[in-house]
Amino acid sequence: MLEDPPCTGHLCRRCLVLYGASGWWKDEEEPFAAQWEKLSQAAGAKQTAFLLGDFNSEADVRGEGYDLILRSGWQDTYSMAQQRDDGYTVVEAIDGWRDAPDAAAKKRIDQIWCSKAVPVKSSRVVFNGLQEPQVSDHAGILIEL
Repeated sequence: MLEDPPCTGHLCRRCLVLYGASGWWKDEEEPFAAQWEKLSQAAGAKQTAFLLGDFNSEADVRGEGYDLILRSGWQDTYSMAQQRDDGYTVVEAIDGWRDAPDAAAKKRIDQIWCSKAVPVKSSRVVFNGLQEPQVSDHAGILIEL
């Protein structure tokens, strides 16, 4: 069992961080909206929570998962960042997207969300083969608060 370390000073900050991969918006077995409802309710009970990972929802597609998360009151740390790169974590056709008409298009489907607005100094894509080695078909995201 994990225990919280002592935290009493003025620099103490508590937050919950959860990582996961979500189903697609139109998934018949495990649709995104149902998954989001459970996850956001569990994490939203904390004062500050970060949800990060593969949301399988493109940030520039309206009316689907990305917009649902925004309507739920969560904040996209990429959008809040004072400095940011292009944010694309997938830059080629990958499994699960190969049959899509825009399979090879760059996508920002991996995201870091926060339960409230926080100051974000920077957001950048990592492990995409540019500054660090590519380790997966999805790159990672690094934010600085």
